[in-house]
Amino acid sequence: KEVVCPIGDRFHKIECAVDNVAKECFKKFYMMDRTDGASGSSSLLTPTNHHPHFIEEELEIPVTSLERILDHLDWERFSYVEQIKTDCEGKDFDVVKSIGKYLDRVVFVTSELTNNLHHWEGTMDPNEFVQYMDSQGFDVMGFGNGEIQFVNRNLKYLVQEANLNCNTLGL
Repeated sequence: KEVVCPIGDRFHKIECAVDNVAKECFKKFYMMDRTDGASGSSSLLTPTNHHPHFIEEELEIPVTSLERILDHLDWERFSYVEQIKTDCEGKDFDVVKSIGKYLDRVVFVTSELTNNLHHWEGTMDPNEFVQYMDSQGFDVMGFGNGEIQFVNRNLKYLVQEANLNCNTLGL
């Protein structure tokens, strides 16, 4: 309920991790060291011995699904979500699955797919992720730099109609 940005009530701080969970819970989070300036190298997944950083701290943190967060969106005001971007250190597939009943309202999904998967135990299978997205009505739009971009087949018309494109979305 804390407003983070003074732009009305549009931005809210949500202090939790996102995962494919049925209800809010607590999970172990591995905070990796950032002594070399690296950031974003922490995860809900256990690091392997291939990880270039050491565990700085293990925390028990609150976890929820994106579906639960999207439950609070005013769907009368917004009929779709332009883009969901994930970079979750091996948990991207789980985070996208956690969108649940709202996935058909998302135009673009961009996710880390192959970078550093060997750094984490139990990481996703990239082929399974692509197959899942296909089964949910998404086409692969592009792949590069370890990221994959999907577009919702049923909402492709918005790319022209609402002037959504790779440049406006930073793809």
